[in-house]
Amino acid sequence: RWGCPRLRRRALQLTPALVRSASLAGGKLVMRGDASADTPIEFWGPAFEAASFNGQDLALTRQPDGSVRAGTLKGPEAVKLPDLGRLAWTRRMDSLEAGPRFDDSTWVQADRRASAAQTWTMPERGQPTLAMSDYGFHHGDVWYRGRFTATDAKANQLELFYGAGGAGLIQVWIDGRFVGQHELDTGRSFPETTDSIKLSLGDLKPGEHVISVMVRNNSHNWNLMADDYHREARGLISASLTKRGGQRFALPIAWRIQGRQGGEELVDRLRGPMNNGGLSGERQGWHLPSSPATGWQAARTSDAPPGPGTYWLRTSFKLDLPRGHDVQLGLAFGDTTKPRSERENRALIFVNGWNMGQFIAHIGPQRTFVIPPGILNPNGENTVALAVTSDGRAENALEPVKLIALRSVRGGVDLEVMQ
Repeated sequence: RWGCPRLRRRALQLTPALVRSASLAGGKLVMRGDASADTPIEFWGPAFEAASFNGQDLALTRQPDGSVRAGTLKGPEAVKLPDLGRLAWTRRMDSLEAGPRFDDSTWVQADRRASAAQTWTMPERGQPTLAMSDYGFHHGDVWYRGRFTATDAKANQLELFYGAGGAGLIQVWIDGRFVGQHELDTGRSFPETTDSIKLSLGDLKPGEHVISVMVRNNSHNWNLMADDYHREARGLISASLTKRGGQRFALPIAWRIQGRQGGEELVDRLRGPMNNGGLSGERQGWHLPSSPATGWQAARTSDAPPGPGTYWLRTSFKLDLPRGHDVQLGLAFGDTTKPRSERENRALIFVNGWNMGQFIAHIGPQRTFVIPPGILNPNGENTVALAVTSDGRAENALEPVKLIALRSVRGGVDLEVMQ
């Protein structure tokens, strides 16, 4: 790599290393930069008697053509990382909102009529607005609980119209019993980002029942075509309960909604509005390193899910990375040579409380998630928390999780760890 450092007089350097800065004073050339391996460096330019790179004094050899070879720049030291598979993990069940006796009295009543959604995803005439953004919840997971009174056992056909972005997800329970789930389209340049599903709730005894619905909103649309596509509704759009082949919306359902803690009022000002959604664990801070250990049980990452819905996995580890290095780490799931898995699960990834993305095993193709410098403490304690969502079947357990080194250089720049 050729470079031309900004000195008082022009100089030309040749090295595979990255020279970030150079200064010449008192006959000494002082350079700082990155070296990914032991590498030579050669200079043409103003005369100097000594040189250093990242504080390392270099041996100078003048060449017949007038250049100066400044010895060998040291590459990075070996990086040793903990084996996450051997660490102690703990687990805790989420999806508390699916329980029939869950207290939703503080949730927002979803009974508004006006909506800011795009016309074709507005509520049907006479039905309330259910779209999450109309209630101040814009990102991540959102929960709905709907109460109705059954008088006819055959009126058990539930039709849900929802929006959740590419690879979005909806999960449904009746009186705490898991009914099923559905995923949206993905893998195309313009995937379908809304869909309708029909589910049978089974035999319903006369009396009050509770439907619990979790929608994972993966994204809002862009407005690339200037067609208001970005206003397409997210979360539930409509919900109809009727007999098979009967009139839609035959039974009225009273809905309540809950999403990200604080809604549009920012609670975590450091990590921002995109960091969390409306999972119970997110609202209670289970993703944070400071979260108490009470209520968690020992488990392995590959253990069978405790049930349908979401459960959390947590572990802590200490890093002791070489000082004066820029080490890029990542979190890898399963066999990184395969773009997708036969296991059907998804995991929200939190490192020291920061959302690093979502792993969707059976959709992929991303299996390695970069952890940007400044998120991990390179010489101290760190915490990883995973919010894993599945249908609860044993064959859909999470794959092994590994901490891997993606790249390492001697040098880099000083970074403040985000606390």
